[in-house]
Amino acid sequence: MSFNIMDMVKDHIGDQVTSQVGTLLGDQGSHASAGISAAVPALLQGVTARATAPGGAESLFNAVKDQDDGLLDNMGSMLSGTNASKLMESGSGLLSGLMGNGALGTLGTVVSSVSGLSKGNTSSLLGLLGPIIFGVLKRKVMGDGMGASGLVDMLKGQSSNINAAMPAGLSDQLATSGFLGSISSFGTDAASGAVSGIRDAAGDAVGNVTTAAGNAVDSATNAASSAASSAANSAANTVSSAAGSVTDTVGDAASGGSSLIKKLLPIIGLILLGWLGLKFFGGSGDDVADGVQGAADSATAAATSAADTATNAAASAADSASNAVESAAGALDVDGISSELTGVFDTAKESLGGITDVESAKAALPQLTEMGDKVEGLTGMMDKLPEAARGPLGSIVSTGVAALEPLLETVRGIPGVGTVVDPIMTPILEKLQGFAG
Repeated sequence: MSFNIMDMVKDHIGDQVTSQVGTLLGDQGSHASAGISAAVPALLQGVTARATAPGGAESLFNAVKDQDDGLLDNMGSMLSGTNASKLMESGSGLLSGLMGNGALGTLGTVVSSVSGLSKGNTSSLLGLLGPIIFGVLKRKVMGDGMGASGLVDMLKGQSSNINAAMPAGLSDQLATSGFLGSISSFGTDAASGAVSGIRDAAGDAVGNVTTAAGNAVDSATNAASSAASSAANSAANTVSSAAGSVTDTVGDAASGGSSLIKKLLPIIGLILLGWLGLKFFGGSGDDVADGVQGAADSATAAATSAADTATNAAASAADSASNAVESAAGALDVDGISSELTGVFDTAKESLGGITDVESAKAALPQLTEMGDKVEGLTGMMDKLPEAARGPLGSIVSTGVAALEPLLETVRGIPGVGTVVDPIMTPILEKLQGFAG
């Protein structure tokens, strides 16, 4: 027997649960069954859209994995007293965290319109059903050993069962209300936040590199200057020490010699002092100090150049990363494409709905042709989107095509009309079905 997610959820929402929900809804309790029938497939369609949105698969999988599915075995007590309020609160938080408050509000409005419940009671109903649905999903996921991708594939494979369970008019209202687009926008906002985070991180990286490079320059300068000063002082001390040794030695020899030697002492001392300077230092102490200071200046210049190069490279890398992410995020114009798709389906329903015979079919051809051109343009836009961003749009298309096909079949049943509209509508449907995957 093939698996049906709707049947699995219904198994846990029997007459007893429906009756308890009706009691919680007060004087609108008689609408509980209608509200549940609309809310369950609508929530599952929203969950599917979130799963196929950018970053949605992991978020949904984690939410399902963390859900306490034990409530499914104790629904009676969970829907009584203060437990019901806690369940409602946790469910509302769960759904708003995954879909965004905007999408959840839109869903509440649509379910309210279809079921006859007030918006307040609809919001309460969604909060109660959220944990039940996620408990069911957890048992399916854990029981079959699914990961995030398996959960997404399972939900996408259940789209026909979910659509079939929707009350009359619900699918159309969800498609035109912007509900699925709001979920997609919620994912896009998260992508924009990631762009900002990367920008900030790149800016910090540039600042850190600049600071580190500046510190390196200071350290190199101080070390080189210290080395120059130490070398110069050492050279001066060595020359002074050598001169002192020469003077003492010659002086000792002279004390036992003739007056001629005493006259030659200054000359001999100067010659030896000069020889020592040339022998050991190749020049004067000042020359050595100047040479070391020159080396220090070269080291400082090299360190500064390296710091500038590192800073420029880091800044360039940060700009490139930021531009790349901005470009990727900018490509996710899901809302714009969603609006275009909604317009296409509206045009199709209006055009096909006005066909009653061959003449009216021919009169509708210009509008249908224009619709075909729009679909052709959307093909190029869809091709530019990353695979993860096509999921929500695929849900919109699946819902729209499901609503369009019965209308098209009715039109084709009018004598002579099929041969007029099929050459245009057949390729349009093929392309739309390609969008849905």
